[in-house]
Amino acid sequence: MQTIQLAIGGMHCEGCAARIKNMFEREPGVREADVSFRERHARVRYNEHALGIGRLVQLVENAGFEVTGRS
Repeated sequence: MQTIQLAIGGMHCEGCAARIKNMFEREPGVREADVSFRERHARVRYNEHALGIGRLVQLVENAGFEVTGRS
């Protein structure tokens, strides 16, 4: 399992954060996701053998948000 923190741009409310969290949690290979509107980031714990960072970024972008950094 890997954990990544993604800085996310374009969130306007707690509903946006909940939408992103639900999207991550529906993705096979994601074990846990926490998304903070206040801090503008997501922490995702995922199985690196099931999906990669590129897929996580793609999920955010497909939902209409932007990944502005990662660590």
